[in-house]
Amino acid sequence: MQSKPSNNRNGRSANQAEKDFQGWVKYQECIWCGSECGSIVDHVVGAKTGHNKTHIGHWFVLPNCEVCDHKNTVKGEKLGDYATKWELLQSVYEAETGRKVPVDVWRA
Repeated sequence: MQSKPSNNRNGRSANQAEKDFQGWVKYQECIWCGSECGSIVDHVVGAKTGHNKTHIGHWFVLPNCEVCDHKNTVKGEKLGDYATKWELLQSVYEAETGRKVPVDVWRA
């Protein structure tokens, strides 16, 4: 039996571990300003992004508040060092949940 094609442009939807991570990210404070008014899960380089033949798009996400997301998405402002903020977020995720981002995603 063939599975239904994904409507994600790269043909791959988020797996359960990626969905769990994004669900956790949604309830974090804004990574840029610290606002606790609810976060938008921002795919930093797009959901379909791969690097070094590894799909990273569903993992490389940051929690943005509405104001910071507007600055980034609409105004095109770079808000800071995305990689450093992502590493910080990963350490909090591991400390709070005991789960780790896959090694191949870190290497990419």
